Formats: sequence, structure tokens, C-alpha cells
Amino acid sequence: MAKQFDVKALRDKVRSTDDIVYDSFYVKEWDAELPVKTLTAPAMKEVMKNKKDEVRMMILAVFHGCETPEGEKVFELADVAEFESGKKSFAPIAGLAGKIMEISGLSANAQTEAKND
Repeated sequence: MAKQFDVKALRDKVRSTDDIVYDSFYVKEWDAELPVKTLTAPAMKEVMKNKKDEVRMMILAVFHGCETPEGEKVFELADVAEFESGKKSFAPIAGLAGKIMEISGLSANAQTEAKND
């Protein structure tokens, strides 16, 4: 039987491919264009640990997903506490988190299903 796949080459190709997607998202309430990126597996795990608390889950998606291609994070860990304190409207956070989750491979339906598990 002929070899169908060169699994070593496929593995090497997958491991060497930079598959992080960068984009931007305009938040009208803040009159600001923010950089966004796909969540990595460790960031997604931290976000999804909070799936029973949708607000925290979205805030953490924003914390981890607002980053430039150069690795500069827009928000610091202290900002997570401020977002949870009630000093900021949730609508811009929800929109931004939705964009980050979308480019990370989670559609709105997938997000709902994950929260309902």
C-alpha cells in the first residue's frame, strides 16, 4: 500500500506555521480602533474556565485578545478588575470580545453552546 501522507512533513509544517490572525475592531463608545488577535490555546483555556460567568469570560477574552503583532497588550491585569467594577459599560466589551472569539474560531452559536455545557 502506498504511503498517503508524509506525517513528519505535515507535523513540521503545522508547527512552523504562524497561524495567529491579527485584525482590528472599532469601538464607537470609546472612539478607538483596537488591535485584536486570535486567542492561543492557553488564553482560550483561561477564558473558557469562566464559561459559567459570561461577563468575566468576555472580559478575559478582551484582556488576552487585544494585542498588537509586536506583542504589546492594550490592557493590563488591573484593567480586568476595573471592567468588573461597574465603572465601564459592558456593551463595548461585549462587541470587542465577540470579534476576538469570532477570529479565534468560536461563532456566536459555539459560544452559547460552550456556556450551556
